[in-house]
Amino acid sequence: MKRSLLGMLATLAVALLPSARTASAQDINFASHSEIMSVLERQNQRIAELEASQHHGGGAVGCSSCGDSCCDLGCGGCDPCCRPAGVIGGAEIAFLKFHESLGTRGADGTDLDPGYDPAYRLWAGYQGSDGLGWRVRYWEFDHTTSAAGAIAGTTDALGVDTYVLDLEFIDSMNLGCNWDASWFGGFRYVEFDQLRVATENTTGLVVNGHEFDNAAYGLTLGGELRRCIGYGLAGFVNARGSVLFGDQSEYDELGLIDEELNNIYYMWEAQAGVQWTRELEMGGYLFARAAAEVQYWDNFVGEPFFDGGESVGFGGLSLSAGIIR
Repeated sequence: MKRSLLGMLATLAVALLPSARTASAQDINFASHSEIMSVLERQNQRIAELEASQHHGGGAVGCSSCGDSCCDLGCGGCDPCCRPAGVIGGAEIAFLKFHESLGTRGADGTDLDPGYDPAYRLWAGYQGSDGLGWRVRYWEFDHTTSAAGAIAGTTDALGVDTYVLDLEFIDSMNLGCNWDASWFGGFRYVEFDQLRVATENTTGLVVNGHEFDNAAYGLTLGGELRRCIGYGLAGFVNARGSVLFGDQSEYDELGLIDEELNNIYYMWEAQAGVQWTRELEMGGYLFARAAAEVQYWDNFVGEPFFDGGESVGFGGLSLSAGIIR
């Protein structure tokens, strides 16, 4: 409306110029078409800047216009509120220690102390300029801890082999020039296998063994909060909860001894750490992270011949890098 009004006024001014009699015809200088368009372009640009300022509540300190609905990295150089649409993804390596509610032991009861073993997480997806998108995530942990068994000439071991697959929506939003947040939720599938086994050192024969094998699916939901520090740095904390349903099979060294159908499983995860971001010329933002990570998985294991509903967990440090939008 404002731009149309300015155009009408400019046209009217040009139309009235020939009728002016304050000077002779030789003294009248008519504005050229290019000059008129230049004036209108400058006015339109100024109107757009004012409208953008009003949209952001008068213009936040350090924020400039970036399209019609957001501001750029002037907010401190952290997670942007103006997001070029495109591919997102990343990779993470975590050094995690396995825990169990009744302690980590082998098949013969030998106390075992797992180390901080590497586990990896991968994800990829797509995110629009409004922050809404989707992604696929995959996490895997597969390690065994062993020590001399309680019986001479044997080795007692504890092995954990598990993976998690998520297919979820993600939505990111700016909460001002210092805070931003994301939420995510969708479908989760988990397989978890725990094996306790004691073997003879010379023959490799199994002396004693016990295994829990779980497969479950359900829903996962979580969120993340980030606080810009400046110079591309931000602190962050995230948390996720999952409710799953599935079946569990229990084996000893002779074979299947128990099968539980329609179990309920719970998973809780959290991270807290620091993030660094840098704008990429091709669009998007490179990020790197370091964080402390904890996971709590409820009702995934138990005691032989007894459905105790025990829990397991993972804890340690993680490093990740990738592209955000």
